[in-house]
Amino acid sequence: MIDNNVGFAVDSLTEIDERLENMPREEYSVMKKNALAVAQKIRTGEFIKTAMTKLEKVKD
Repeated sequence: MIDNNVGFAVDSLTEIDERLENMPREEYSVMKKNALAVAQKIRTGEFIKTAMTKLEKVKD
């Protein structure tokens, strides 16, 4: 989640409301755009293809 900038980490669930309330609109827009890009990669199997390619390289 953090690597793709599609969300944020908290130490406790009680921090979520405050984090969302104080999130700048620009940060939200960036995360939304990134989430849409990750969703597209999931739908097209991009992450699985990458994992398989890495696995094949290790196997050889």
